[in-house]
Amino acid sequence: MRSLILLIFILFTMTIYISVFWALVYISNIHNFDDPKSKKFPSISILIPAFNEEKTIADAIKSCLRLNYPKRKLRIIVIDDGSRDNTYNIAKSFEKTGIVKVLRKRNGGKRYLL
Repeated sequence: MRSLILLIFILFTMTIYISVFWALVYISNIHNFDDPKSKKFPSISILIPAFNEEKTIADAIKSCLRLNYPKRKLRIIVIDDGSRDNTYNIAKSFEKTGIVKVLRKRNGGKRYLL
């Protein structure tokens, strides 16, 4: 009976020790757990390939425009691969934002480079 009480006491003590240890580690490093805010933002370009995407192109462009990134550093390029629907016109309507650029090319299909 005495050994069972000793075992329970040791387990209880170790549990408290480990809990206090990790709490102290967390508290001493709490500034490292914050979401770091970058001071530098490189310019980025997002390429959106499109072929007959009339139903979804507007949502794709809007999603990119909603990114939490400085707008002056963001460029969205939509490449219309010869769509036969209204994809080009819908994408073109976003050019007035100054962030979106729409390019149109003749349909080339999938090409594999070896």
